[in-house]
Amino acid sequence: MNENDRIERYRALFDMTKDNLLFEDTLSLLQRATKAREVAEVVARLFDVGSINSDRVVTKEFIGILIGVASHLQKGGSVNNIREHINSIIARDRWKAREKEGRESKPFKINEDTISINFTVTLDREKFALLQDIIHQMDMVLSRVTVSHFDGRPDTVLPVYQLQGVSPSVAVALRKIYDKFGADSLTDIHYASESSGFDRGHLTLLQTIQLAENEY
Repeated sequence: MNENDRIERYRALFDMTKDNLLFEDTLSLLQRATKAREVAEVVARLFDVGSINSDRVVTKEFIGILIGVASHLQKGGSVNNIREHINSIIARDRWKAREKEGRESKPFKINEDTISINFTVTLDREKFALLQDIIHQMDMVLSRVTVSHFDGRPDTVLPVYQLQGVSPSVAVALRKIYDKFGADSLTDIHYASESSGFDRGHLTLLQTIQLAENEY
């Protein structure tokens, strides 16, 4: 892939009818960046770009786009190192406050023709980022949600995440997570399906995979 192709991949993240100046400014910053921290700082300026959120910016695919145009990157240029810096940016900047407010105000909702999975994660930060990669490769988004012990869903002090999608995509994603991280990587799983009318909590990862696979 030549330089123009790499720039076009970066351009595709933006709505050029309104983000043109931001694209030009951040492209210039990336092209001058020599350190991983400088690449990560660009992410802080992408807060208002509609196609970008804190789940996507830690994926291997997204970081690869940044690296592709950071032609002068010399120090700490690995995906994992840049991801660590981006995670610090997310924690520091307004990403965290805005997305926490949006996600926690979102009720648990089962959409037609989808299944919804709520669960807690037992992985460390680096493995959690890899888990996010798996989910994004299936064109799904991992959302953090607030649950109540009154509704039968996991009553836990740990963060609870939600994954929604059609059963084949969810099943494949969960199977990949199971194969890569093991049966105990996701716990206290709650499964809900509008199409089958099935709703059950406190499932294991393997049980959840079997349910999703049986939907199609």
